[in-house]
Amino acid sequence: MGGRSLILSAGYVRSRQGGDERQVALVAEQTADGNILLGGTREPAGWANRNSAASLRELALATRRLLPAVTRLHAIRSFPGLGPCTGDGLPIIGWWPGCSGLVVAAGHDGDGVCLSARTGQVVAETVLKDSAPSPELRPERLLGAEASQVPPGAG
Repeated sequence: MGGRSLILSAGYVRSRQGGDERQVALVAEQTADGNILLGGTREPAGWANRNSAASLRELALATRRLLPAVTRLHAIRSFPGLGPCTGDGLPIIGWWPGCSGLVVAAGHDGDGVCLSARTGQVVAETVLKDSAPSPELRPERLLGAEASQVPPGAG
């Protein structure tokens, strides 16, 4: 691994399918200062601000299997990355019911950077055309039937 190389295990794609259990998918990247950043796990942990011992153990085992030379190195820290997500795994994009003029784009669960260009297009279309995105992305799908009565842009 040199420079800006990234190793992404195929398990990462599988982990995006969701589920209620912890999933480990090795991602390895060498940082500019030479450290090696290893990740990641996905687990429904709410607002937990620390890594679970089980997640760290499973990540170490995945690393040993896929990158055995890295296991001779010493870990210097671990930190959680909270990925806000929705129950159905889709982001929320659209006018927020009951709050005039507010458009929300959230809940991308760690894929916000990858989806940012398309999310920006959807937000721009929503605002400039005073329209609503596809029903599967709208906030109303998670807020209940009464919220679906609010017209686009009316909030």
